[in-house]
Amino acid sequence: MDENRPPYRPLTDTPVDQPDERRRGVVRVEPGQPFEHFCPDCGRWGTFGFGSDSIKGIPGVWYCAEHREAGERRWKAAGGLVASGD
Repeated sequence: MDENRPPYRPLTDTPVDQPDERRRGVVRVEPGQPFEHFCPDCGRWGTFGFGSDSIKGIPGVWYCAEHREAGERRWKAAGGLVASGD
């Protein structure tokens, strides 16, 4: 383990497959830490990303399976094309 890396601390104690208002829409990108992305509708883990481009440093918006369709409709209405989670 890298001793210079800060310890990982989850945002909340709630399992990521459960809703949590405190995580709604959070996208966390920190050096040496996991890339975390949560659904803006419920706070569950966001599996389906829209507008994400890691090369350009754009984290995008991520939706859980339950809210994927709503996220896709919003993304297309805003002029976006495809989901990153497919």
